[in-house]
Amino acid sequence: CTQMVIWRGVAWSNRWKAEIEIRDTVLLGSGAWHLTMQRTLAQGLSLLSATLLMLLVLPVLPFLFLLAAMTKDLEVRPFVFPKRSHLHKPSRNIVCLFGAGPSTRGWKHLLGYVVPNLYLVILGQLHLTGMRLRTQTEWKACPPEVQKWLSRRSAGLIQEEWLNGPHSGDWLESIVQDRYQVARGRSLRYQAHLLWRYFFKLTTGSHEPLRS
Repeated sequence: CTQMVIWRGVAWSNRWKAEIEIRDTVLLGSGAWHLTMQRTLAQGLSLLSATLLMLLVLPVLPFLFLLAAMTKDLEVRPFVFPKRSHLHKPSRNIVCLFGAGPSTRGWKHLLGYVVPNLYLVILGQLHLTGMRLRTQTEWKACPPEVQKWLSRRSAGLIQEEWLNGPHSGDWLESIVQDRYQVARGRSLRYQAHLLWRYFFKLTTGSHEPLRS
């Protein structure tokens, strides 16, 4: 394994010019993959932005959790994580305050969903921007080929859907929106602009997405 590149269950040996598919989660977790400069910068922006935001909100974070617990608005909900979707238990629990979730809007979305889960970005399990996480029900409703495609893409806390409005439940619209965000998400400029639009809408209450 030390002389192999392991990516999404496929181990490739440069020395032996051969590849083999593996499903052992221990091996998958210890593998490595090559990063392009653009992808490295995009992931670095997510990590840096999440770290700075976490430092800013750290003093009020205990207060948010205490308030949510007192009002019984603290909930731990399971969502399917792309990197875990091949496992027997593909979901993991994340904290949602004040009834917030991936599809909520405004300050409720920021304080109840984004802020409590910033640590997942810092740990490298999510990106700050990207496709929204799926609930277990949404994941099971996806066709197998859609599940396979989603499992290979990174999810985030802040998504384009929040700005443009959630899809109407139509499969084609949902898939187009996801693929659009994946394609645009490779751009460092797009990620920076999406974050700026998100905070602009929070501070101004504007319902019109800004143009780049």
